[in-house]
Amino acid sequence: MSLPSEVFSQSSLVPIAKIASAPTRLQRIIWVIISTAMFIGLCSCITLVIIQYCMHQTVFQLDYSGRHSVYDQIPGITICPDPQEIHRLFDHARKKHGWPKVNKKAEQGTVPWLNSAVNKELLKLITANKALDPPGAIGHYLPSGSLYWDTQVVAKSPIYRALHNFSVTFQIKPASVVNNYQLFVLEQVPNVRQFMCTTFELTTRRPELGWSHVEFTIQQDMHMAGIATETRSSVKPRGTTFGIIAHERGELPFSAYDRNIYTTLAPESEVSIYYSKSVTRRANTARNPCHDGADAAWLAKTLEETGENRTFLDFLDRRRLGIEKKRAWPTNNVPYLPDHQATDMRTNERRQPATLKSAKAVSLFNTEFLYSREACGWKVCCMKVALECGCTCTMDWLLSTATANCPNDRCERTQCSDSPVLYDQCPMPCVLSKFVKQNLLVIEPPDSKLPANTSKLKLIRSENVQVAAEEEIYSLAKLFSEIGGLCSLFIGFSCIFIFEFLEAMLLIRHGDKTEIQRHKGKQALDDPITHYCCASEAKVAALPQTAQSPSREQSPPPVMSNHHLGQNQQLPLLPSPAPLSILPPEEGVTLPVILRSGLITTNGVERLTAAEMSSMKENSYLLADSQGLSKAQLLTLIRKKKLRLRLI
Repeated sequence: MSLPSEVFSQSSLVPIAKIASAPTRLQRIIWVIISTAMFIGLCSCITLVIIQYCMHQTVFQLDYSGRHSVYDQIPGITICPDPQEIHRLFDHARKKHGWPKVNKKAEQGTVPWLNSAVNKELLKLITANKALDPPGAIGHYLPSGSLYWDTQVVAKSPIYRALHNFSVTFQIKPASVVNNYQLFVLEQVPNVRQFMCTTFELTTRRPELGWSHVEFTIQQDMHMAGIATETRSSVKPRGTTFGIIAHERGELPFSAYDRNIYTTLAPESEVSIYYSKSVTRRANTARNPCHDGADAAWLAKTLEETGENRTFLDFLDRRRLGIEKKRAWPTNNVPYLPDHQATDMRTNERRQPATLKSAKAVSLFNTEFLYSREACGWKVCCMKVALECGCTCTMDWLLSTATANCPNDRCERTQCSDSPVLYDQCPMPCVLSKFVKQNLLVIEPPDSKLPANTSKLKLIRSENVQVAAEEEIYSLAKLFSEIGGLCSLFIGFSCIFIFEFLEAMLLIRHGDKTEIQRHKGKQALDDPITHYCCASEAKVAALPQTAQSPSREQSPPPVMSNHHLGQNQQLPLLPSPAPLSILPPEEGVTLPVILRSGLITTNGVERLTAAEMSSMKENSYLLADSQGLSKAQLLTLIRKKKLRLRLI
């Protein structure tokens, strides 16, 4: 095989080899057409694959197996008072503590706790104890297995002691997993309509342990309940009603996107909610970007034990406990302005605040929540109100400066309600959880058989968590896979081709040297046979029959020199050879060969053994290293069928 054939016979270069070595013009044209069609098809298919990759098309994979136990956790539960009842309690506390009375005409259409004079008294009540946290949400956790909280002993907020008097007890089924759960309480979560809410979050150190349902019981003091319901003078006072919000743990409970479950819990009633949960994990692509924040799976990886009472905290709990809380009152500094100068918030060219893309949590209410579009929207709203109006937003009224010109409803409406939050400021989160109420069962008195001051709520998961994971149809790995498959289909390209191509380059580089060495070896095979014993016979046998002389006589037998017999050894007398007759045309040369097993040397001179000399007979010729034919010459004679060997 020639050098070009060896080089272009590699797997991916076969068409080139076929074109170069085709014996006829028709075959060459056929291979050119086939190769061109394959190349065009390959380029077209690769172009289509790249176009599909650039379009970032995605597909959702649904999983109902329930193996994603990390998402199957107890939802966060937020308890809020009834708006009308909290107004009565607040009016009672105002009279009790001597808070200033507000003109009802000026108070019409607004809530009393947003009044600057009343707000200042509330801030004084909160900051009276220097050991307490500044105004805002207060977060703290209870020991593992302790699932009880009340407003008088366990709560840290002094406002709870002034306005509320109730307790909450959680029960998890099966009871064997209770000791693995820890209760984190977030107090003083401000809400404009409902004054203050309380968020309860149950965290487990072992997410793989399943739970069937959770129930919590609210017990309230009937004296405060009678004030709230205006039934204090009745024979049987009626308890208060609470609003219950079930939401994703760590997120802002107030959502307008219908992702949470909201229900009311009346006194002496037992409510059972059968719900389902779905988790959507979107792919963060260039076409549809999303915010890669923290979710339940990410938080589970950050869980660490503190070593105190076997308590454990995750990323969000540590951020809430270690946050540097801001103070607004009694200064005129709006607490959101330092955020504008810090690295966690910035404004774009339109002076609109925008959060960092890598933020896992959003600072709001002097605490932190997991990133969500709701929390980010309120953060942007409060930032714009602080920048443009010089006030605190009404949503975060606990951080108010208590100045006369705040709150500024008109300015806030312009900056928040009438100004939408852009998606480049608050993109959709990559992981979105949604709770769906499947069924609601309410047992009212007297069937509930509960005391007048007791309410009970059960949360029962009706089915496994549905996890919808979005994946790109043509990801980067699939792109290379498609291109590799197309290359293998059309031109047989593989990773081995790279090594074959390097081998071809080496063949091209060293091809000339190989041809020269091969040419020299061929010349050595074709050298004339001379200067050997039996040279004349061998030459006669190697020549064509027409060139052989019919009258030629056989050469005399060779004389063995001392080179073979040694210097002190005499040459044995051999029988004189008979004259050779003319070789017939069909015959060649018969050479007896002694098969030697080794050389015997004395003083560096080669010698024949006695057995070798005795085995020599008449008309025999010795083929030894110094006077016999070479291997190449013997092979030449054998190939021409002019030499026969007889071993002796």
